[in-house]
Amino acid sequence: MRRGDNAYIIESSRIIRPVRILNCAGGLYLIKFLDSEGAIRVHPDRLYNTREAAEEQVKQRPIKAPDWH
Repeated sequence: MRRGDNAYIIESSRIIRPVRILNCAGGLYLIKFLDSEGAIRVHPDRLYNTREAAEEQVKQRPIKAPDWH
């Protein structure tokens, strides 16, 4: 991925959010959320080129209910 590319990130193992790549340095990507004013640095393995790829990843990792016992 390059500066200016759009991508997707998964938050909380289930929420897919659109982002834009602002910069890449030191193996981390600076991304800006397209649905808010926030920006963070993430490892490239957290980014997906398409929404479909992110959705497939969410399907492969079902959310486990906490064991309160």
